[in-house]
Amino acid sequence: MHAPPAIRAQLCALNRARDSGEIDEEQFEREEERLLDLLERRSSSAPPRNLKEEDHERKYKDRSGSGDRRRIRPREDA
Repeated sequence: MHAPPAIRAQLCALNRARDSGEIDEEQFEREEERLLDLLERRSSSAPPRNLKEEDHERKYKDRSGSGDRRRIRPREDA
Protein backbone atom coordinates (compact mmCIF):
# COMPACT_ATOMS: atom_id res chain seq x y z
CA MET A 1 0.00 0.00 0.00
CA HIS A 2 2.91 2.37 0.67
CA ALA A 3 5.11 1.23 -2.21
CA PRO A 4 5.86 3.97 -4.76
CA PRO A 5 3.68 2.40 -7.51
CA ALA A 6 0.72 2.20 -5.11
CA ILE A 7 1.22 5.82 -4.04
CA ARG A 8 1.34 6.92 -7.68
CA ALA A 9 -1.92 5.06 -8.32
CA GLN A 10 -3.49 6.87 -5.36
CA LEU A 11 -2.32 10.20 -6.81
CA CYS A 12 -3.99 9.33 -10.14
CA ALA A 13 -7.22 8.41 -8.35
CA LEU A 14 -7.01 11.64 -6.40
CA ASN A 15 -6.70 13.66 -9.61
CA ARG A 16 -9.71 11.85 -11.08
CA ALA A 17 -11.75 12.58 -7.94
CA ARG A 18 -10.91 16.28 -8.16
CA ASP A 19 -11.63 16.41 -11.90
CA SER A 20 -15.00 14.72 -11.45
CA GLY A 21 -15.96 17.01 -8.56
CA GLU A 22 -15.98 14.29 -5.88
CA ILE A 23 -13.58 16.34 -3.75
CA ASP A 24 -12.86 20.06 -3.62
CA GLU A 25 -9.52 21.75 -4.24
CA GLU A 26 -8.72 22.06 -0.52
CA GLN A 27 -9.22 18.32 0.08
CA PHE A 28 -7.21 17.57 -3.02
CA GLU A 29 -4.25 19.69 -1.92
CA ARG A 30 -4.14 18.20 1.59
CA GLU A 31 -4.22 14.63 0.31
CA GLU A 32 -1.83 15.33 -2.55
CA GLU A 33 0.71 16.82 -0.13
CA ARG A 34 0.42 13.80 2.16
CA LEU A 35 0.90 11.35 -0.71
CA LEU A 36 3.83 13.28 -2.21
CA ASP A 37 5.55 13.39 1.19
CA LEU A 38 5.03 9.67 1.57
CA LEU A 39 6.32 9.02 -1.94
CA GLU A 40 9.42 11.11 -1.29
CA ARG A 41 10.19 9.22 1.93
CA ARG A 42 9.71 5.84 0.25
CA SER A 43 11.74 6.78 -2.81
CA SER A 44 14.67 8.10 -0.78
CA SER A 45 14.99 4.83 1.13
CA ALA A 46 15.05 2.70 -2.03
CA PRO A 47 18.31 1.73 -3.72
CA PRO A 48 19.34 3.93 -6.63
CA ARG A 49 17.63 2.91 -9.87
CA ASN A 50 20.76 3.23 -11.99
CA LEU A 51 22.39 0.22 -10.33
CA LYS A 52 22.00 -3.07 -12.08
CA GLU A 53 20.51 -5.78 -9.88
CA GLU A 54 23.81 -7.67 -9.65
CA ASP A 55 25.66 -4.46 -8.70
CA HIS A 56 23.13 -3.82 -5.95
CA GLU A 57 23.56 -7.37 -4.61
CA ARG A 58 27.33 -7.10 -4.79
CA LYS A 59 27.27 -3.76 -2.94
CA TYR A 60 25.34 -5.21 -0.02
CA LYS A 61 27.25 -8.49 -0.02
CA ASP A 62 30.50 -6.51 0.32
CA ARG A 63 29.08 -4.60 3.29
CA SER A 64 28.20 -7.82 5.06
CA GLY A 65 31.79 -9.01 4.89
CA SER A 66 31.06 -12.07 2.78
CA GLY A 67 32.43 -10.43 -0.35
CA ASP A 68 35.76 -9.22 1.01
CA ARG A 69 37.71 -7.46 -1.75
CA ARG A 70 41.09 -7.11 -0.08
CA ARG A 71 44.01 -7.93 -2.33
CA ILE A 72 46.38 -10.62 -1.24
CA ARG A 73 49.96 -9.50 -1.41
CA PRO A 74 52.56 -11.99 -2.53
CA ARG A 75 54.86 -13.16 0.21
CA GLU A 76 58.23 -11.48 0.11
CA ASP A 77 60.14 -14.56 1.28
CA ALA A 78 58.90 -16.74 -1.61
